[in-house]
Amino acid sequence: MRRGPVLNGRITAADRVLLMLLFAAIGTCFAALWTPGGPATEAEIRVGGELRQTLNLSQPGEHHIDGYAGVSVLRVEPGKLRFVESPCRNRVCIHRGWLNTAGDSTACLPNRVSVSLRGHGPGAVDAVNH
Repeated sequence: MRRGPVLNGRITAADRVLLMLLFAAIGTCFAALWTPGGPATEAEIRVGGELRQTLNLSQPGEHHIDGYAGVSVLRVEPGKLRFVESPCRNRVCIHRGWLNTAGDSTACLPNRVSVSLRGHGPGAVDAVNH
C-alpha cells in the first residue's frame, strides 16, 4: 500500500526547508500588514457623535467633558490619553487604560463620549478581505 509523498512516515530535508520558507513568508506578511498606526499626536473627543474638542497630546493636563450622563474626565500625558473618571456604572472606559497609538479609540457609551487618536504616520489595518 502506497502512503503518499512522505516516505516511510519521515519528513525529508526538502520538506523542512519548504516549511521554514512558508513560515517565514507568513511572518513577513503579518509584520508588514498588521503594524500599529504609529505614535498619536492628537485626540478627537466626540459627544453624541459630534466633534466637541481636539486635544494636543503633547500638552499634559486633565480635561472635563460634559456628556449625556454627567462629566467624564480625561488625563493627557505626553503622547497618551485615558479616562480617569466617568459617571458610567461598569467603568469599562476607565479600565481600557492608556491610548497611545494612532487609530486607538475608546468610549463611555452611557455618557456618549468617545475618543479617537490621530497621528501623522501610516494607519493601522483593521481587516483584510479577499
